[in-house]
Amino acid sequence: MKNPNCFLIAGIIAFLFLTCLPSALAVEQAPDANSSNKNITKPNTLDPNLAAFAAADYLPAFYPGNWEFFNHLVCYDLDGQPAAYVIIFRDPNSTIKTWEEVTAQLRKASDELDELDRQIRIIQASQETPQEDKDKLIKERTAQRTSTLRKSYLSGDFAIVVTGATDQSELLIRCYRGLPEIIVKQPDMQKELNKKYPNTEFEFGQIIYLSSSDICYEVKPKKTAQQNFKLEESYVIYPKEKTLISIKELKEKLQIVTAEKEKQLANLSSEARNMLEEAEIKGKLDNAAKWAEYKAIYLNEKSQQKKKGGK
Repeated sequence: MKNPNCFLIAGIIAFLFLTCLPSALAVEQAPDANSSNKNITKPNTLDPNLAAFAAADYLPAFYPGNWEFFNHLVCYDLDGQPAAYVIIFRDPNSTIKTWEEVTAQLRKASDELDELDRQIRIIQASQETPQEDKDKLIKERTAQRTSTLRKSYLSGDFAIVVTGATDQSELLIRCYRGLPEIIVKQPDMQKELNKKYPNTEFEFGQIIYLSSSDICYEVKPKKTAQQNFKLEESYVIYPKEKTLISIKELKEKLQIVTAEKEKQLANLSSEARNMLEEAEIKGKLDNAAKWAEYKAIYLNEKSQQKKKGGK
């Protein structure tokens, strides 16, 4: 398939390149981290229940209230390994009680936005309506559209905590009100695919997490009458661009970035390389210590609940 998305890919690569190299230097150094220990073991995937437990502890510090756990989403890296957990909390007073109700609300909001867009196009194309009236009507519809889009995030109903998914990853990555954009825009992404590729049926797969600001959906063609799609290949689609990029192609670009990063590291002095390595090790050890602390508390509370006959 011809790739018209070189600028989008270049932007992704540039972002990753700029963030990968200096990130190790920005790691908070834990006082109990053993900087001489360079034998960091392979990271272990965390139990999402543990991530939810830690997230529930952090959330009130940002958004006080009596939140209750609602759902969690697993985000994966390009190799299919868990990279982050999106923990969703619900306001107990919310009228939304199931995930099915959430998806129904999002589809409804998407349809309402489409209708407002249609009305705006009709007003703009009208030859009979005076320009002053057209401007007023367009302003009204645009305001309605902005309000509908804002409400679609359901910020009054939900709060999100994004955590790492391994015992060496950050405990708290992001915390905010409302649903994640990748979920809110999923109906729009589906419609865009149907519009651009009417002869191809796509299936949404895993949420791909490259960074806290670089999240996309994996999509796979199920049935296609178009020659430029291979059924065995996977692609990604972003909420804003809604443009398909081959995962294979994206991996190849990232490999180039990694090779360039290693080349630049090799050009550093041994002292500078050691500083980077020490900072990375301390960051991982610090993260592991924080997760271990939460795990001990979590397992203890779980044990106490069992003794009391809880589930």
